[in-house]
Amino acid sequence: MLSKLGGSFLLLGSALVLGSALSSATALTASAGDEQEVEYKPIQAISHVLGSKRAVGYFSRDGNACYVTLMVAEEVNLDVAMPPTAARVRVSLMPGQTIKLDSEERKFLDITCGPKAETVVARSGDVASETH
Repeated sequence: MLSKLGGSFLLLGSALVLGSALSSATALTASAGDEQEVEYKPIQAISHVLGSKRAVGYFSRDGNACYVTLMVAEEVNLDVAMPPTAARVRVSLMPGQTIKLDSEERKFLDITCGPKAETVVARSGDVASETH
């Protein structure tokens, strides 16, 4: 069972990386420091590093809501070791609502549902530079 989950995560990650290469996200800002803001369209691959973790996923639109699905796991060099299993996070956001993820290494990822649920904006960086 564990190997099936690991294989599924690798397959999902590979598909999302390929999807990301085929349809690039729109960078909104790249401000001072490591803070970054990126806009994504439905089913476009989302991938962000949070210190020792990586969040990989996508969002879909249903009516006036953004349905965000993220797999969160350890960042691992696949040439050295197999990754441990990931945790899947699924949330429904109305326009203007945000999901916030933080790592032990003081990195953050905020994903906000855009107007009419047509896009999401992912903002990431150092917790110290972020204002909540």
